[in-house]
Amino acid sequence: MGRSGRDIGQELEEQLVDELILYLAPKLMGSDGRGLMGALGLTSMSDVIDLEIKDVRQVGVDIRIVAKPIIAKSIVTKPTVAKPIAANQ
Repeated sequence: MGRSGRDIGQELEEQLVDELILYLAPKLMGSDGRGLMGALGLTSMSDVIDLEIKDVRQVGVDIRIVAKPIIAKSIVTKPTVAKPIAANQ
């Protein structure tokens, strides 16, 4: 099932994605097109998600890439717990 970039970005951040299957079509598109990386909100190299390539093959004119996301533990945010504030007496 296809997903929107926003859904995938959230699922990647929450480490719910085991594998990505990406298709690369031999097309050039201007900057007005919405690419996968723009939809994920990745705007700088510090935001990148590394991929371990498992398989690459040609399917018709497209290239099919199977990859495993490698999410660094440092970018996964943990929920913060608010500490109670003591009342001044």
